[in-house]
Amino acid sequence: MTDWWAVSINAAVAVGTLSAASAALWVARRDGRRLDEERREQHSAQARLVTCSVDFPNINITNHSPMPVLELSVRLMIVTGPDDRHGWVCMAKAPTQLRKPLPTGATWTVVAENECQRVGEGGQRETREVTSQDQIDPELRIVDANGLEWQRYGKTPPRLVPVFFGP
Repeated sequence: MTDWWAVSINAAVAVGTLSAASAALWVARRDGRRLDEERREQHSAQARLVTCSVDFPNINITNHSPMPVLELSVRLMIVTGPDDRHGWVCMAKAPTQLRKPLPTGATWTVVAENECQRVGEGGQRETREVTSQDQIDPELRIVDANGLEWQRYGKTPPRLVPVFFGP
């Protein structure tokens, strides 16, 4: 004869154990995500404190962080204007790379070209002058004090550039 009382207690203990294990896994995953997010925030803190202001044709890049920035470069600028003026790119005049540290509070200025280009219909290259109505978002490459390389477009959050090893 089956002892239903013992079976029901064992079933309740099993359900409780499974519930406790599930709750512990859920808490561990949540805390892991939070810690990953905090780690990303800490790593990108210096790159976020490198700001950019545009007073065309001057692009002023300022280091507001407490540590020097090891290297900076501006490859190109995304130019957006009113109406159909999307997809335009202008380049920076040389020098486009600062190969020495930018100290705390210092500003480095890059000069943008007056002309921007895009690929139009039929694959034809179109060219136009940059106007005062255009918004210019420089593409910055920042090497922080830890040697990490970051990429940033205008005022967007910095993104860590992945490092690839191998051929």
